[in-house]
Amino acid sequence: MFGCPNLGMEQNHLLATVRGNSTERLVRDLSRESGAYGYLHRLELSFSGIAETGHMKFFWVFETNKSPTFDPGTSKMTGPSAILVDPDSATAHRVNESPSSVHPIARNHSELVKFTRTDSNTGPVIDLMRRLCGLTDINSKDDDAKVHFDAVAWLTLGAKPNDPMEDETVEERRQRLFEGQHPHSAKPVCILTLPELLHSLDTVDLDLRQALIADRLEHTCEWIYEHKPFTLWLKQADGVFWIHGKPGSGKSTLMKLICTDKRTRQHSHTFGSSVHPISAEFFFNYRGTPIQKTLEGLMRSILRQTMRQLSKIRATIDLLDILLEELAENRDLRGDPWPISRLEEFLRSIMEQKRVKLQITFFFDALDEFDGPTDYISRFVKYLACPPAGSLTSTKVCFSSRPWDDFVTNFSNGPSLAVEDFTKEDIRYFCTTKLSTALKTNHLDVIVQLPDEIAFRASGVFLWASLILKELEVAFAGAEPPSLEDVLQLLNTVPTELLDYYAFIIQRIPRSCRWKTYALLESVVSPDAG
Repeated sequence: MFGCPNLGMEQNHLLATVRGNSTERLVRDLSRESGAYGYLHRLELSFSGIAETGHMKFFWVFETNKSPTFDPGTSKMTGPSAILVDPDSATAHRVNESPSSVHPIARNHSELVKFTRTDSNTGPVIDLMRRLCGLTDINSKDDDAKVHFDAVAWLTLGAKPNDPMEDETVEERRQRLFEGQHPHSAKPVCILTLPELLHSLDTVDLDLRQALIADRLEHTCEWIYEHKPFTLWLKQADGVFWIHGKPGSGKSTLMKLICTDKRTRQHSHTFGSSVHPISAEFFFNYRGTPIQKTLEGLMRSILRQTMRQLSKIRATIDLLDILLEELAENRDLRGDPWPISRLEEFLRSIMEQKRVKLQITFFFDALDEFDGPTDYISRFVKYLACPPAGSLTSTKVCFSSRPWDDFVTNFSNGPSLAVEDFTKEDIRYFCTTKLSTALKTNHLDVIVQLPDEIAFRASGVFLWASLILKELEVAFAGAEPPSLEDVLQLLNTVPTELLDYYAFIIQRIPRSCRWKTYALLESVVSPDAG
């Protein structure tokens, strides 16, 4: 329920616009008196009863920003700004009784249900909808659920009380940071809460790219954890490891494995260490929205991940408290809450902190898809990998990209690997698995001989092998399956370079269909498509 005036609202400014019209009766029914003992009161009682007997679940959303009102003197919306539907009315008094079902949004009333893909409020609202649709457990107790739903964040600036907090326990401080309220005080004491911070950094498509990358085929990419330079880099406290490769060689799939496989953490773990490990990743997507391919998106994502992980470590509560206080003192509620300069300042505060030992490992995929100069993003990676002297934050960076000149100049002297040098066996296994599934046992000669031939011609490019397998599946689906000699002849006609292969595919499209094909391809690859 978004801003519904269940218990009425101040409607004098509205009456001035509809007086004498057919809608005047409707507006009068929205009065606070109606919510106390009139039409709205009866409606709320009926609604609550039906919801209770029907075991219906609701989430309540209310505005926290003031709206302009109508000024009869000017006949314009120049009257005094006001909260049109207060939290009590928007939630029918549930704002304190059922905090897990209440969600504030820093919008005025007219903008409460207007969202864009890059809006920081879109993600939480989609979470609400997913929970209502049963796609996520409504009663989940995981950390993300706590961040979004456990309490109503204090979304406006407020004065700190004079209550001393020297005796505050760790759990009391966690409650204050999450809920904006001291457990022994009814007053808000935290100007900026962690849920508010995480919500403001998030957008619905910020980390979408990683979810869209295909998982590796089982038993492939295992070589990365047997590659000694990489495992040694995981054990050290700093430095940059560069994973490069041809287009289509499987860099993103490999990076997704590295980011999600527990062996990455196991190799970097040091028993008995007092250093607290944190990891953050970002996958660039040039065909995506601006937030998916810019430095702003990268910093939003890694800062959000870092703060969320800090909140789970008891020893970092002091640092978390200081960071939130600094952000609250410097925030500007009037314009963009996260200009690039403020993101840099926030990141610098973490990089320069001297309160607790942190080891932050960053994983970035597809730096060649960054929408800007490659030298610029290269210098940012170098900055991340070299925290200032005296800081208790140690950092290291693993990233993937194509072997472009700026990356070669900046990172070729450090530890690195070329993906295509390690994937021949993976491609052979991939081909054997796919051919065995598609052809069954009717073509054993093809299943035995073709994988080696394809792996050799692919030169480490997984995508090339995948495309040629699709052609073979079509060929064998015909009435007369080709012989092994026919298949080898087909392989001889296909270019072994990926870009040449793309051109080869286009050339085989009938000329009468090429304009339609061009339009379809343009709609697929355009960032504004869809």
